[in-house]
Amino acid sequence: MCKKLVSIIIPLFNAEKYIERCVKSIENQTYKNIQIILVNDGSTDHSKDICEALKKKDERIFVVNKNNEGVSVARNIGLQYAEGEYITFLDVDDWVEKNYVYELCKGFENKNVDIVCCAYYKDNGDKAISKMRIESKIVEQDEALDFFSTYYFTSVWGKMYKADIIKTLKFETDIFYSEDTLFYTQAVLQARKILWIDKALYHYYVNENGAMKNKNIKKYYTDFLARKKIVKLYQKKMDGPK
Repeated sequence: MCKKLVSIIIPLFNAEKYIERCVKSIENQTYKNIQIILVNDGSTDHSKDICEALKKKDERIFVVNKNNEGVSVARNIGLQYAEGEYITFLDVDDWVEKNYVYELCKGFENKNVDIVCCAYYKDNGDKAISKMRIESKIVEQDEALDFFSTYYFTSVWGKMYKADIIKTLKFETDIFYSEDTLFYTQAVLQARKILWIDKALYHYYVNENGAMKNKNIKKYYTDFLARKKIVKLYQKKMDGPK
């Protein structure tokens, strides 16, 4: 049975509507050995007060309050404070099933696995709209990075990582779209094997007002830059060591 510390990084900005739902889903985990890192990225609503109140009630919660610099900087700061041997990311408007940490942590019983991923629900807050369909499977790098693979799903959430494969990585702070795809690609290239489990343990909130619905054209251009860097990583992998 896995007993290692798991660090959970939750960046947030003006998220007063969602913080408690997200954090409560973590506090109620069947797996208790966790570190909850809330990175408040310069919120101007009541997010800071809510975070501080939650911290007072649960010693596992650590709060970082900072100026607004974007989600990538917030996640990088979360990585700096992460003390766990395993790390997972949540988006603050999402939430997880009570056995999320336990099931993903258990996946590392296979010593060659460096990343464990789960299926997820798309959820509108009232009910699950759809569920990701996969089979439980250990995946090699090539399949994980194949655009046409069922297992090519590159969001950083819904996954748990061995800390030693991502602590040397950083989210690129000048990229505002697909920054998670770039980070995940780098993580996979550091990993030996990736385990997918066919259990929907993560609830992805379909937010009509989220960043993917209201795209800033100048920032969205950085999606192209991220893809360009990913292609270079693929090319480097294909070329192999010199």
